[in-house]
Amino acid sequence: MRTVRRLYFYLVSLVSLEVVVWGMIGLARTIVNMNSLGGTTMQLAGSLAEIIVGLPVFLLHWSVCQREAFKDLDERNTHERAVFLYGTMLGLLVPVIQNLLAITNRLLLTISRLNWSPLLGGGQTWSDNLIAVAVNLGMAA
Repeated sequence: MRTVRRLYFYLVSLVSLEVVVWGMIGLARTIVNMNSLGGTTMQLAGSLAEIIVGLPVFLLHWSVCQREAFKDLDERNTHERAVFLYGTMLGLLVPVIQNLLAITNRLLLTISRLNWSPLLGGGQTWSDNLIAVAVNLGMAA
């Protein structure tokens, strides 16, 4: 039963952390790309909602995980905790790699003067990619 409880707390912590990260990315992108105010208000509201809802959920669940880990040495060495920590790093660093590849791709296409649109992320700008890289690296650190 303790394993199920542990899995629940780590899974909710992981999901809520990702919600907060993408809310922060959306908020930063909205602030940087303030071209049209009509679409921006909905994007701003959505990003703020992700942060406002996700942050307390993450802090609540992560504080329970940390409290258990500080109380019990065996709790610090569980497989679930290791999977959570490595999974979190993977979830934060894979978007960094993807966005760095998109920046490199865009740079090479600009240099070679080719017109080609990627299948995914074609509507993103340099600033969109750099914001995603900065927020994910900041959270990973």
